[in-house]
Amino acid sequence: MEPFERILVRAPNPLGDAVMATPLLRCLRRSWPRARITVLAMPSGAEAYRGLETVDRVEVYRRHGGDAGPGGFLRVARRLRAERFDLALLCPNSHSSALLALLAGARRRVGWSYNGRGPLLTDALRPEKAGFAKRVARPMTSYYLDLARHLGAEVTDERTELRTTPDGEEEALRALAAGGWREGEPLAALAVGASFGPSKLWTAEGFARTGDALAAKGLRVAVLHGPGEEPVARAVQERMGTSPVVGAGTVLGLAGLKSLSARLSVIVTTDTGPRHVASAFGVPAVVVMGPTDPVFTNCNLERTVVLRKEVDCTPYRWPCHEKACPLENARFHQCMTRIPFERAVAAAEDLMGRFPRGS
Repeated sequence: MEPFERILVRAPNPLGDAVMATPLLRCLRRSWPRARITVLAMPSGAEAYRGLETVDRVEVYRRHGGDAGPGGFLRVARRLRAERFDLALLCPNSHSSALLALLAGARRRVGWSYNGRGPLLTDALRPEKAGFAKRVARPMTSYYLDLARHLGAEVTDERTELRTTPDGEEEALRALAAGGWREGEPLAALAVGASFGPSKLWTAEGFARTGDALAAKGLRVAVLHGPGEEPVARAVQERMGTSPVVGAGTVLGLAGLKSLSARLSVIVTTDTGPRHVASAFGVPAVVVMGPTDPVFTNCNLERTVVLRKEVDCTPYRWPCHEKACPLENARFHQCMTRIPFERAVAAAEDLMGRFPRGS
């Protein structure tokens, strides 16, 4: 393999994808152990890489802050150019990520060839397609690892990984203590939000009854949500007969979310970022999934149960990957509303029985 001394990885933007890129970082560290690996990430995902031994430095790209606009874009490029990278791996498929790597002076720029951005890359990988349709569905862990495979790196596993940090520990313990949680109590989480769009949301009733069932078995329950998802979390909490240890209005940063997740016995979640954060710590996960193809997120499946309900969405094809359900009346959001809470409770009980965890 060609030797590389300075490697830049442009991380994916969504949190779940950022976590699913961690096997790529481990592969790079194993293949080029002496290289200095820098990750360029948005603020929302940068914390995912802190604490990892596979990363030497995390560069934060504040596209909607100090690095906004063309001037900010060029300032980021200048900062990166000073590093003299001899390799850049681009996880996003955007033109801007490829252009940034070019302006940063990375000698080799490896990424997927989409929408004519191939000339910005030195190594433009072509995705497998089914006729004229979208690309063939593959797990994103493998999709990102293909960037390293292209360079001759050997891939030994696709396990995701995260590490906690001292500030995250402080944040999580402060939030848990405020809710009356005591060290040693088993803890479950309901990750009720979906930044992708409302099509991924499960019913508030389903989450609430699942939470009450887990509480009846002696678990304390945390209702997890992100900024702007307070109404969703509040709707769940108002329907619960038990008080959550962390509830609506308490928004943990990613550092705190990592530390809380590391303490979970199980998580019941939509197809969203907290699912992948918890799974990276080996937490059993029950994933309620409707409008998206599960193949894209097929990782850590040994401790994951994906709940789906096959539905007829004619004239739309299911799964649709739409951000909002395009159907009306009785069929509106049917791929999620028809998944009963009993399935989630049974799956959570089964996973906890097979994969017991200490707090």
